[in-house]
Amino acid sequence: MERIEVTPDRALPWPVARPARRRVLVGFVAPAVVVLVLVTVLPLLYLVVTSFTPLDLTNPSSRRWAGLTNYRQLAADGRFWNSVRVQAQLSFWTVSLQMVIGFAIALLLNGRMRFLELVRAAFIIPIRTR
Repeated sequence: MERIEVTPDRALPWPVARPARRRVLVGFVAPAVVVLVLVTVLPLLYLVVTSFTPLDLTNPSSRRWAGLTNYRQLAADGRFWNSVRVQAQLSFWTVSLQMVIGFAIALLLNGRMRFLELVRAAFIIPIRTR
C-alpha cells in the first residue's frame, strides 16, 4: 500500500479527502444534481406514464389506462415509419457533414500558410465571446 505524504502545498486526492472538504464538494454538486433530476428525469417519467394513456388535451384530467394500444397504433402507422426514416437520414447526413467540415477546418488550422494566426483568431474569437 502506498503511503501518501500530506504537505500544505499538496492537495489530498478525492478518496482520502478530509470530511469537511468532501461536504463542501457535495454541497456544490448537490444543487446541480437536483436541477438535473428535476429538468430531465421527472419529465421523462411523466412522458413514459402518459404514453400509456389516451391523452386528451381538451380534458387533461381524464386519464384512462390504455396499455400498449398507443404503441400498437404507432407501429401500424406508415407516417410514423416514414418520419423515423427521414429523421435517421437527417441525423446521418448532419453528423457526417459536421465531421467532414470539422476535419477540414482542423487540417486548415494545422497547416502552414500565410496569416495563419489571423485565420485561427477568426475561428476562435467567436467561440470565446459567447
